[in-house]
Amino acid sequence: MQQETGSPIQCRLASAVCAQLHRAYRDIRFYPPGHPSVRSSLDALGGMLTSYLEAHGALMLEVQENQLLCDGQTVYSYDTGPDNLAFLMFRDGIRSLSFHPGLKPEEIEAFATCLAFVDNLLDAEHDLVTRLWEQDFEHIDYHVADPFLGGEVLREGEIDALRETVLRRLDEVKPETETSAGTTTGELRQVEPRTVDLRGLMSGATELDPAERVVEEASNLVHDFLVVLLEIAGRAPEAHDHDAPLARALATVVDLYADDLNIEGLELVLAHLQRMEVQGRCPAGFSGLVMSRAITAERVGRLLAARGQEAPPAAPSGYRPEQFLRKVLPWVVPALLEALILAEDRSLRRILIAILESGGGISATHLIPLLADSRWYVARNAVQLAAGVHDLEILPHLQKVARHPDPRVRREVVRTLDTYGSRPSVLHTLALALNDEDSAVRTLAARSLGRHGGKEQEAQLSAHIDRRDFDGRPEDEVDAFLAAYANLAQERAIPLLDRLWKRRLFAVRPLAVRAAALKALATIPGAAASASLRDAAKSGEKPIRKIAEQALRATRSGEQS
Repeated sequence: MQQETGSPIQCRLASAVCAQLHRAYRDIRFYPPGHPSVRSSLDALGGMLTSYLEAHGALMLEVQENQLLCDGQTVYSYDTGPDNLAFLMFRDGIRSLSFHPGLKPEEIEAFATCLAFVDNLLDAEHDLVTRLWEQDFEHIDYHVADPFLGGEVLREGEIDALRETVLRRLDEVKPETETSAGTTTGELRQVEPRTVDLRGLMSGATELDPAERVVEEASNLVHDFLVVLLEIAGRAPEAHDHDAPLARALATVVDLYADDLNIEGLELVLAHLQRMEVQGRCPAGFSGLVMSRAITAERVGRLLAARGQEAPPAAPSGYRPEQFLRKVLPWVVPALLEALILAEDRSLRRILIAILESGGGISATHLIPLLADSRWYVARNAVQLAAGVHDLEILPHLQKVARHPDPRVRREVVRTLDTYGSRPSVLHTLALALNDEDSAVRTLAARSLGRHGGKEQEAQLSAHIDRRDFDGRPEDEVDAFLAAYANLAQERAIPLLDRLWKRRLFAVRPLAVRAAALKALATIPGAAASASLRDAAKSGEKPIRKIAEQALRATRSGEQS
């Protein structure tokens, strides 16, 4: 019974492998060496082959003219022509192909490359079989039908047995005459340049349509591959380790969906795995293990970059990758942080920060290294994220960053420290920030001290207000200092505020300072502050009188409410 149920699963896996082999073949042909699409296709092919070989042993494929068979069932078919892998192998005499356990990534890449460039061979006698023979594969076997032997099949082992003889005979061969292809110069032979039909290469309507169909077929086969893997996951509890073939295979499926910007596919994988965890069919945390293995910073960046107006055509309408990333946030924080470091676009950084902040805080161990980063925006983003951590371990690092050379970072440090409340070390750092050379830093620090400080911070604010340069500071900063001082000192602040708004005998303070003092008085409850405002409302100076009247009205409305 097990054999009957296992055979269809094996064939479906084999079909997925063949579809991915075709995809790798196509990408190697279409893209330049080293292109990310080529690497992704080869990695996915390696993952699928490894999963099959570890689960079922050697993969044996029968090669027919336009299809590949596994256990007598068709697992690959395509229109006969140069894009049909079965046709390419059958044409050159290959009648069967097998992959064996222990298969190495470099063997997979070499085999796919041989297929991709078989039509580029200039010498008609240097066919696919010769190219494969030269590779001397250790874990790939193939059988060849030799027409000179009446169509009998030669195993690769028999070909290897002939290798030494052929090489020895080649060493004995000495060229005696010049060939008709051109004159000989040293060891190089001049050949006539071949004409390339550029028009034929550019008119891809007829040649690329079949390849586009393969993309759709491959997408369906990835789904089928996922279904098979989920069946295995539900029946093989021992296969859920981080390095187990099952986890690697599921991560490969996630890779493929992510590379295709297929958010529905990604959410499908996550939903199935989480459902299986709830049902007890796989251990808790297995879905996170798969996602953490597959979601990289590069893929995060590509998923989010597709949100823009110039999104790749693969991105569907209503495309919202951030919703998926929020669902997997607990497992992909390192990838998101790395993507945040790499992101050059400001809007992309804002999206990443919003996603990271949506999870209720990030571990300090993730953020501490970023706080020391030399790039100001990396440090600032890490400081911003630290506001949701509230881990005392990170406080010394924030206090160190409070001395960062870039004021944008220092401002963010003050905002973040404000979320840590009235801890003595926090208040000490905020008090030091009152002396910062940047007005915005001083303003933020004063406001924070007004919310969290005590009598010590009251005295520190008063000392700054009494400085000779205070009157010349920006209006927002003056407002912040006086409001913070009034909030901490309450009625004790009235004498100082009265001195600020009243005219002096030989000098008059700037109107901005006098107005700020009146607004600060309006925040102090009690008769003494109201009396001071009524005195200001009787002033002979119209601007002061108007500001005081507005402050009194605000005070009365506040008392009534």
